[in-house]
Amino acid sequence: MLFKQYATLFIFLLLSLSTMAQLGKTHYLPPLHSRVGISNATLYLSTPQGDVSNPISVTIRTGDGALLATRSVWSGSPASFEINVRDNSPLLINRDDLNTNLLGKGLIISANEVIYLSLRTYITNHAGYLTTKGEDALGTRFRLGSARLFDDNPSHSFFASVMATEDSTTINFSDYNALDMVFENDLNPTTILDAGETFVVSGYSGTSLNSEGFIGALLESNKPIVVNTGNLNGNFYQGEFAEDLSDMLIDQIVDESKTGFEYMIIRGGGNDSSEVPVVIANKDNTDIYVNGEFFTNIPNAGDFLYIEDPSLYLPVSNVKHRNMYISTNDPSKTLYVYQMLAGRSGTNTASNFPSATPGMNFIPPLSCFFQNTVDLIPEITEVYPGNPQRFTGDILITSKVGTNVSINGTELDSSSALGNPGTIEWETYYVSGLSGNAIIEADGPIAAGLFGAFENAGFAVCWLLFWICS
Repeated sequence: MLFKQYATLFIFLLLSLSTMAQLGKTHYLPPLHSRVGISNATLYLSTPQGDVSNPISVTIRTGDGALLATRSVWSGSPASFEINVRDNSPLLINRDDLNTNLLGKGLIISANEVIYLSLRTYITNHAGYLTTKGEDALGTRFRLGSARLFDDNPSHSFFASVMATEDSTTINFSDYNALDMVFENDLNPTTILDAGETFVVSGYSGTSLNSEGFIGALLESNKPIVVNTGNLNGNFYQGEFAEDLSDMLIDQIVDESKTGFEYMIIRGGGNDSSEVPVVIANKDNTDIYVNGEFFTNIPNAGDFLYIEDPSLYLPVSNVKHRNMYISTNDPSKTLYVYQMLAGRSGTNTASNFPSATPGMNFIPPLSCFFQNTVDLIPEITEVYPGNPQRFTGDILITSKVGTNVSINGTELDSSSALGNPGTIEWETYYVSGLSGNAIIEADGPIAAGLFGAFENAGFAVCWLLFWICS
């Protein structure tokens, strides 16, 4: 867990629309703990199913089953629900509730047909985005990811949150720096939860012992659970003004069995030092190849590395569209890959902070069988309904070579597709300047991501139709 590989470092602040969106009839959202607070939190719901005369019914409940709201959605008609983030919030918990079995926290969203669900969070100069994974989020073995913490930033923290789906579920945290880390309200590494109960752990900056000690930590259970992880808040940037810069880096992750051995990363919009994949090994003695060339060996399961060399995003000559192919060349040696990226680039000044737009995406492996349509991503430049801040909306797409791809009915120019020397099977697209709802269609398998920024906030997220692994 302490293994690291560094190149140069300099990062930005972006808001994270966390990674893969999944269709499912039931979505689980464990609660969050934020060191700096959240002023707006909104669920966005959409579906490719139904129509105005046959809508999809959605119920939103707390973990203990209390009804909060109902919504109707159908193809082309998304909906939203604003969550209480103040007193007795079902989503946000305070410091005293850390390391405690909680009932009535977290959300369970159910529908009579499959839906997409995402959480978008906001407070001045900060924004976050988490996409739930439906039933594919359920698992019993996870490797946790987050950005490292910096002692001189008073708002940095890491967190992990859990929701149980069955009674008598034992969860256990291990393979972290247990002797040296400082957890808020302590940490009982083993606890037993009943269905709908939640459990949240967090550590703050202010001590170097917390910086990287929880990256790659192992979370196991004897029955299916759902896990969120990340930073509220965090950043990767270490340069000038670093003590003042942070943002929301959050995502929902999947079981180790649903990770893979090869990944395509599309560079975001940040400065070089903000665009850093974090790679965690699931097995001992894992060789890492980048763009088809041997990069390094990760000696132990749970160890991690940062790929910080900006020249590994290819081609270096491109200003915007660049990608990186990461593989172990061994299907038995799988990885968790978290992408740190940013919404915009430029020089930090006293009034302008591109490095304040970071985000974190949990990346899907290419060894999963992507589907052909993302229908739809609601309001891609919005972080809460009616918000006056309109973020940029850039879409990143990974597709099989030769696949025809369209956005809102307009086919993308195949000459803009970008390959990579590490693979002959996959290529990527980068599409800028979009707004409103986005429907992405293809005649072959695709995965799509979204990122953007507004002033000192940013976001990033990855959307899939299904998560089906061989």
